[in-house]
Amino acid sequence: MPGSEAGSLPSRPLTLAGNTPEPAPARGRLLGYSPVAIILLLGAAGAYYTHGALLEQDRLDRRMDFERDARTYFRAFEQRLQLHLNQMDALTAFFALDELPSPRAYQTFVGAYLERAAGVELIIWLPRENATVQAPYVMPAAHGAALEGRDFSADPDVARAMRNAAEKARPFYVSNAVLLGGLSAGNVLALAPVYRGNAIPGSAEGREEALRGYIAAVFRLQIVLESALDLAKERRIDAAIFDPYAADGIGLLAMRPAPSRREPVAPERLRLVPFSPDQDSIDIDLGTRRWSFVCTATPEYLKARPTKRPLFGAAAAMGFAVLVALYAVLDIDRRHRVERIVAVRTAELRGINVRLREEIGERKRFEQECDELMRLVESSNVQLHALNHRLARSNEDLQDFAYVASHDLQEPLRKIRVFAGRLRQRYEHLFDERGAEYVDLIESVAGRMQALISDLLKLSRITTHGEPFRRVDLNTVLEQVLSDLAVRLDESAAQIDVAPLPLIEADPMQMHQLFLNLLNNALKYRAAGRAPRIVVATAPENGNSGHENGYICLDVQDNGMGIEPENLEKIFTLFHRVTESAEHEGAGVGLAVCRRIVERHGGSITVQSVPGAGACFRIALPSRHGAAEAAAPDATRTDWISP
Repeated sequence: MPGSEAGSLPSRPLTLAGNTPEPAPARGRLLGYSPVAIILLLGAAGAYYTHGALLEQDRLDRRMDFERDARTYFRAFEQRLQLHLNQMDALTAFFALDELPSPRAYQTFVGAYLERAAGVELIIWLPRENATVQAPYVMPAAHGAALEGRDFSADPDVARAMRNAAEKARPFYVSNAVLLGGLSAGNVLALAPVYRGNAIPGSAEGREEALRGYIAAVFRLQIVLESALDLAKERRIDAAIFDPYAADGIGLLAMRPAPSRREPVAPERLRLVPFSPDQDSIDIDLGTRRWSFVCTATPEYLKARPTKRPLFGAAAAMGFAVLVALYAVLDIDRRHRVERIVAVRTAELRGINVRLREEIGERKRFEQECDELMRLVESSNVQLHALNHRLARSNEDLQDFAYVASHDLQEPLRKIRVFAGRLRQRYEHLFDERGAEYVDLIESVAGRMQALISDLLKLSRITTHGEPFRRVDLNTVLEQVLSDLAVRLDESAAQIDVAPLPLIEADPMQMHQLFLNLLNNALKYRAAGRAPRIVVATAPENGNSGHENGYICLDVQDNGMGIEPENLEKIFTLFHRVTESAEHEGAGVGLAVCRRIVERHGGSITVQSVPGAGACFRIALPSRHGAAEAAAPDATRTDWISP
C-alpha cells in the first residue's frame, strides 16, 4: 500500500538546490529590535517618574517626621511656659488675701519664687486703682528705683492686656513692652489678675468688682526656650519665637542656639520660609498678640535621615526595564532562529514532497503491476484448481482401476496356480526333468504375481477403504504383529526388544500393516551369519513419552544389511527394491505402503542407515486426530543407535 513504507523516508535533512532560505537584510534585523529601544525609553521614563514620585514621597515623609518632632519641641516649650503660669497662680493666691502683704513679706515670698523659676527676671505688684509701680513691690529689689512711679496702663498694649486678663480671668502676655526698656530684649510681660479671696466671680460685673490688682511677671523667653528644649533632649533642630506684628518686621523674641554678640544672626534665620519642608511654624495665642514658634531642621538633622529610596526606586525601575529589554532581545533572537529553522524545514519539506510525489508515482506503478500479477495469479489459481480437480478425478480413477484390476486378476492367477497343481499331480510321471522345472516356474511366477496384486490392492485400499481414527494402544497392535510373525521369528532366531509405546488416534488396521511391513522388511534384509535384532521404541531424544509438539516419534531399528546412501529416498518409491537378488523375495511395495499409511495419518517417515550395520526407520505420528494440522516434526535422525 502507498502508506506502508512511510517509515522508510530519509531521517537526515534534505535540502534542494534553490530552496535554501536567504538571510534577512541587516536593516530588517535592526528594525526587529525596535521594541527593545521602546522598552528602554519607557523604562527610562518610568525610572524618572519613579524617582520624582519617591522624592515627593520622601519629602512628605520627612515633612511629617519633622512636624512630629516640632510638635514635640513645642509641647516641651508649652509645658515649661505652663509651669511658670502654675507658679504665678501661687503668687495670685498670695495677694488674694484680705489685706495687702507687707513689703517684707512680699519680698521674702517672691524671692523664694524667683529662686525656683528659671527665666523669670522680674515680679511686680500692680494695684487696681492705678497701675503705677511701687518700689517695695518690685523683685528683685534692684529694679525698684528704675521702675518707681511708672504707669503700666499708659502702654496701649499693656492696658489692653490688663483689660483682657480681668475679663477672661486668665493671664495675658505682652512682648517687648516699652515700659520695660531698662531690661534685656526678648522679654515677655505676663499679667495675671488677682481677685479678693482668690475666688473668680461668674459675671463680668462681679469680676470687675472683685478685682484687686495684677501680678506682672517678666519672662526671659531665651532661657525658657533653652530650658524647654533641654528637657526635650534634642539638639538637631533649631527653634525660634517671633512676634509677626513687631514694628521692625522681624520681631525675634528668642532662638536656640542663642545668637552671639560677635556673630550676628544670619538673615535667613530671621525669616519665615512658607511651605519649606525643613521648617515648621506653630502659632501661640497670647491674648493681645500671636507668636510664631518656628522650628528649623539643622544639617545634622537632615543627615540623620538620609534616604536613597528614590535612587533605589529609579534603579529598580530601570533594572526592570533592562530585564524586560533583555527578555525581548532573547525572544526576538529566538523568533529569528525559529524563523530560520522554519525556512530551512520548509525547504526540506519541499524537497521531501518532491521525493514523496516521485515515490507515490512509483508505488502507483508498482500497484498497477501488482494488480496485473494478482489477476495472473487468480487466473493461474483457477487453472490450477481445474487441474487439481482433474488430477483428483484421475487419481480416483486410477485407484478404482488398481482395485478393480487387482481384484479381477486374482481369479485368473488362482486358476493358473490350480491348473498348474493339477498338471503336476496327474501328469507328473509324463514330465521329464525340464517339464517339471517349467511347472515349478509357472507356480512361482503365479505366486509372485498374486503377491504383487495383493500388495497393490492393499495400497489402493489405504485411502479408499480406511477406517475412522480412534484411540489405539500401539502396544496391543505390536503384540498382534509379533504373533503373526511368530513362525518367521523362530525360524530366523530373531531378537525383538519392545519399549512401552503410547496411545494415539489412528486406524488400527493400518497401524498393524505399518508395523508388519517394517518388521517383515527387517527380517527379509537381515545380515548373513548374524541373528536379527529388532528394537521398537519411542525416540530417545524426546524422553520416555516421545512427544514433540503434539507428535509421537517411534524408531524401528535393526542390525541387518543396511541401505546404501543413494537408496535412502528411493526405497519408499513404488516397485523399488534395494537388491534384485532372488533370495530376497518381494515386489518393492511394502515401504511405499508404509509411507502412504503414515502420510494418511498426517505424519512422516524417514530412514537412516549405515551399510552393513543396519537401518533405523523414524516415524512421526500425531497423538490426536486434530494435531495433524500442526507442523510435523522433522523425523530425520542423524544419531540412530546401532544394535
